[in-house]
Amino acid sequence: MKNLKTSLLSFFIVSLVAVLVFPAFSYAQGSIEILKQTIPVDNSQNFNFTSDIPGFEVFSITSNDGFLEDGLADGIYTVTESIITGYTLTGINCNSENVTTNVDNRTVIIDLMNEDIVCTFINVANGEIIIQKNTVPAGGLGFNFSENITEPNGDFMLDGGGNITFLDVSPGEYEVTEDDPTVNPGGFFLSDLVCDDMGSSTNVGTRTATIDLDSEEVITCTFTNTAQLEGLIMTKTDFPDPVAAGTELTYDIDIVNNSNFVATNVMFVDTLPDGLIPVDISSNIPGVNCQFDVVNPLDPQTASCEIIDMAPTQEVGISIVVIPDTSVFNTNPVMIENTALLTAQPGNVMREATTQTLVNPMVDIEIDSGNENRRVNEGNRFTIAYDITVNPDNQEVLASLSSDDAQIRADALDVMLDVGFPGVFNIDTVETTQGSCIIGIDPVIQCDFGDIMEGQTVTVTIVFIAPNESGDFTIGATVRTLGQNFSNFVFVFVRDGGSDCSLAAAGSTGTSNLLYLFIPLFIFARRYWDRIKKHEG
Repeated sequence: MKNLKTSLLSFFIVSLVAVLVFPAFSYAQGSIEILKQTIPVDNSQNFNFTSDIPGFEVFSITSNDGFLEDGLADGIYTVTESIITGYTLTGINCNSENVTTNVDNRTVIIDLMNEDIVCTFINVANGEIIIQKNTVPAGGLGFNFSENITEPNGDFMLDGGGNITFLDVSPGEYEVTEDDPTVNPGGFFLSDLVCDDMGSSTNVGTRTATIDLDSEEVITCTFTNTAQLEGLIMTKTDFPDPVAAGTELTYDIDIVNNSNFVATNVMFVDTLPDGLIPVDISSNIPGVNCQFDVVNPLDPQTASCEIIDMAPTQEVGISIVVIPDTSVFNTNPVMIENTALLTAQPGNVMREATTQTLVNPMVDIEIDSGNENRRVNEGNRFTIAYDITVNPDNQEVLASLSSDDAQIRADALDVMLDVGFPGVFNIDTVETTQGSCIIGIDPVIQCDFGDIMEGQTVTVTIVFIAPNESGDFTIGATVRTLGQNFSNFVFVFVRDGGSDCSLAAAGSTGTSNLLYLFIPLFIFARRYWDRIKKHEG
């Protein structure tokens, strides 16, 4: 019995010493670190969290800051970020597979097993969307809209001159649509829809603004409705849009009298934006007098048409052709706005129609495919290296620009290359010094270079494999940028290995085609000259 007591006492003492001296062996320990990242960085904003970590049921951190608790026993821990005005949680990144994340619920569930867990909560600053309503004439009432900005989707109403602001909107894509104003409230039609954001788009036909909202961005979209007074309607379109400086831009105006009586003293006036050179103005109705009122070629021009009378259901079309001046639109894309005015009697009827057109600067791109003579045998590999160069038009202007921003410099934007080749050819390799290239399902190679700076050259190197058949083939390349196209053709003559007269020649913009057309003519002229010399002899 005494020995048993002694044994139990010894076991108790040893166990107590093990717990006191070696606590690390009594249970596993780990750590949890919560980090905060904001886009953009905002070190002044506190973000609140709740958790079931002992002693830290509530804590706060700022951007580029963090919370760390170590010495935690193994177990399940939950950390949740609270909703905060002005920001949206877009992601949660953790360094362990033992963590379950839920961005919608702003929560991480951590299965801690003697490890150091780090989770980063990423928040993006929200933006604003403003919807404005204009009416011509002013004072229109009761225009209804639907939107998916709020959750659930909502409706709202605006009067002419009114607006509504949606605050604290998460970055993303949204749609705002106006109900048909010819039905409700009636007597109006949507004549123009403009958003002050290049990434957003509008559709007058569906009366919808598609808004692409970025972090901290404020976007304003203006819906303009024109009264259908006396049933006289004017619509205006532009083509092409965008348009390259130095090329023709056409405004098409359609005027319809949908009333039951004659519209009198009908007059159309369009003051063209600065920098547009008038080319032609005409109407599809005989007797309509149209003209440009040219005062000074550098001043805005006025295009006008005296329609006089329009019978019920009559329709008049007017076409205005202009050219954006390359000396005015020569550095960066510019959005020009053109508003046409239509007046008529009775009732002092006034109609406005507005278009916005993106004018891109004219760029000069050279495609050089080497212009080298080569012999191509059946089944052999051969290389074509395209050098795409944006030629600077004015070195002094180029030297004065210190910015590399393509919106400031006269650069080529969103440059694409398409290389079409015969289906009997195969592609070995495609390499580019900028951007990326893919081989399409059709026999075409497509390259996306992004922006190419003025004076810069991008090289695309393609290794072709000639077919196992003789023949004459053409490889065509087209560079597209800012609504402009630049072409290059390489003419490949494939012969069998025993032929020494095959030749692959490169030419720009189809020049080599013309040369081959002149070969028969040259031979005929030479033979004719020999006959004359022989006759004279």
